[in-house]
Amino acid sequence: MHIRHCARIAAYTISGKKRHALHVFLNILLITCTLVIWLVLTASLGSAQDAYISGTLSSNVEYMTLNVDRNGQLVQDQQYNRYRTIAGWQEIAPPVIAEQVNLPEVLGREDWLFVNNRFVTLMLDGQAYQGINDYSYDFFADADPDDLPAVPFSLSVVYTDHVFSENDLSEFAYRYPDAAWLLQGTGELKEGELLISDYMLGKFGLSGDPAGYIGKQVSFLVEGEPLPVSYRLAGVIHSGLFRCSGLMDMPQIYVRGDPQTTRFFQIETPEARLPIRSYDHITDVLLRLGKQGVGLSYFSWMRAKYAYNINAIHLIIQRLMSVFELLVLLAVVINLYRILSEAADKQCSQYGMLRAIGMPVPAVCLISYMELLFYLLLSVVFSLFLSYSLLALLNRVIYGLIHVQLALSVEQYLYIGAGALAGLFVLFVLLNTLLLFRYIRCSPVQLLHGKTERPHRARRNRRN
Repeated sequence: MHIRHCARIAAYTISGKKRHALHVFLNILLITCTLVIWLVLTASLGSAQDAYISGTLSSNVEYMTLNVDRNGQLVQDQQYNRYRTIAGWQEIAPPVIAEQVNLPEVLGREDWLFVNNRFVTLMLDGQAYQGINDYSYDFFADADPDDLPAVPFSLSVVYTDHVFSENDLSEFAYRYPDAAWLLQGTGELKEGELLISDYMLGKFGLSGDPAGYIGKQVSFLVEGEPLPVSYRLAGVIHSGLFRCSGLMDMPQIYVRGDPQTTRFFQIETPEARLPIRSYDHITDVLLRLGKQGVGLSYFSWMRAKYAYNINAIHLIIQRLMSVFELLVLLAVVINLYRILSEAADKQCSQYGMLRAIGMPVPAVCLISYMELLFYLLLSVVFSLFLSYSLLALLNRVIYGLIHVQLALSVEQYLYIGAGALAGLFVLFVLLNTLLLFRYIRCSPVQLLHGKTERPHRARRNRRN
């Protein structure tokens, strides 16, 4: 029989037996709600843990101050020795030593809070590009669009070959999985070289292919007065890197700390950024850093507290899942079998009528499967709405307790819904096939009279 005819019969059966259809739907809805809500909560808690760990890795860093001489060489004093000891720890990724230049002080403009980009001219191989007064770069996800900060013109002087830590690049890869943090050139700075973001290039009107700027000589003028340093443009950075949690307020221009740069920008005490590779055992790492004389802030311990709370919740959920997973699956299977058995008993006469008019067995099975698919589709859709509401409620409670957000993307919701639908449908088909075999093997007359046992077995049961 044509599939379209089977679909019509299935629709007629559902619409003609509304009370029976509602009873089956509500029972299936209860099962799918239990399963989907369990999957959604488990996935959202795992997503919250992943988002916190991967989405804040750049800010999982501590700082210590070092000293440099006028030639840009690190002074090997007691502080430097402590730094070398800490840098050798397995828990610490290769540090970055850098200092953000205080340009208003260097330029003798203490009345300026920062140097606005519109006062700066970028010289690229002798060609002048005037800076643009800009307020468009939203450093913070929840920033008020009517009160955005202007991007200042600023530089960082770097005293290590690498400009960004492993944590910075890991968080960038999490936030932008399909993007490269280095658009062109090299990410390691040598003497006399400069790195700049594509965003800052655009604020000087340089919006072309970054490859065309690599290797050119770069210098700056502030209010027409040239800075007595120039650099070779070594690389162009993806501006998304400065969306990472530890780089939001950092300059988007980096230069190597050679002797001339160190003297002109008056660098004396650069900071060593000490990236902590993982949130695992972070409390122990912070205690060890404190014993080495590293100043720890309130936010350092808050990071440790949040990480501990998220790991504890995730561990509890994992243990609960290991305990209740088999129980939940067993309950689902038993309830599904009960629902399908009750539905098949009530449709016994219908199966007999369909068989009596000559409908082949596969067509009868197909009609039953189509009815189940309709119930499943409807119940999964309702379950996703209910789970979303429950997640929103739990999100308020959990965020109020430990300031952790539970959130799933639309794609994750659809993935869970599709997975639950596919898994339940396969299980329904297997159980329903076992039940249908009990009815299909009987003659149409037996089915019409509601007799699903073979004659010899029925006689034996009566004798007993």
